[in-house]
Amino acid sequence: MIWILIVACLILIFLIGAAYMCYKPGLIRRDKYDRNYVPERDDNAPMSPRASEYRRRAKEYNKWWNAQDLKRYEILSDDGLRLKAGYLPADKEEHKLAIVVHGHHCCAGEEGFISQMFHNAGFHVLAVDQRSHGASEGRRITMGYKESRDIKKWAELMAEEHPDCRMVLYGASMGGATVCMASELDLPKQVVCIESDCAYTSARGVFEVELYRSYNWLPCKAFILELSARMSELFGKFNFNDSHPEAALSNA
Repeated sequence: MIWILIVACLILIFLIGAAYMCYKPGLIRRDKYDRNYVPERDDNAPMSPRASEYRRRAKEYNKWWNAQDLKRYEILSDDGLRLKAGYLPADKEEHKLAIVVHGHHCCAGEEGFISQMFHNAGFHVLAVDQRSHGASEGRRITMGYKESRDIKKWAELMAEEHPDCRMVLYGASMGGATVCMASELDLPKQVVCIESDCAYTSARGVFEVELYRSYNWLPCKAFILELSARMSELFGKFNFNDSHPEAALSNA
C-alpha cells in the first residue's frame, strides 16, 4: 500500500513540475531576456550570437526610438501597477494618433519600425510598455487579458489630450491579442481602427502548441495544461483560458 502512495505522489509531483514548466516561461517576467529591452542597460551590450536578424534589427530600432525626444507618460493600472509609455508627436498636426503595443517578452522600442512608419505617415505615436515588460511594473503576464484594460486606459488618456484625433490601436503578437481583446471594451469614440498583427486566437492554444512542440513525450497533456491554468489563477489572479482574442472580436 505504501508503495502505491509513493508512486502516486511521485506522479503527482512530476505532473505539477511539468505544469510549472509550461506556466513559468510564458507568464512570468524575464528582465534578463534580450527581447525585454532596457536601453540604459542594453544599448551597448552584445547580443547573443544566436540572435536572429529580426532581433538584431529590432535592437537598432530600440536605439532609434529611445534616441527620439520622447514625452514620457505614466498611468496606474486598475490593480495598482505603474505603467510607462513614450510619446512622439507628429511633425505637424493632422489629428491622427497611433497607440503601438509590443509582443510577448518585448518592449515599446522593439516596435520602433512600426512607430517610425506611423510617425512618417503623420501620426502622433504612443508606444507603451505592457505590464511586466520594459519600464512598466509587474511580474505576471496575462496574455492580453488585463493588458487590454490597460490599453483602454491609455486610449482614454490620449483621447483627453487629443479630443479631435482619429486613433489607431496597433498590436503585434501578444500586443495583437491585447488590442483584439480591447475591441470589446467601452473604448473612447476617437478609436476608429484596431490593427492586429499576428495575434493568437487564444492563450490556451499557444500553450498547447508549445507543449506539444517542446514536450511531446509528456503524458496527460490536457491535464498538465489545466494544472498550468490553475497555477496562473493562483499566482497571477488570472486564468489563461480567459485570454481569448477570437471570442472578444465577436463582440467588437
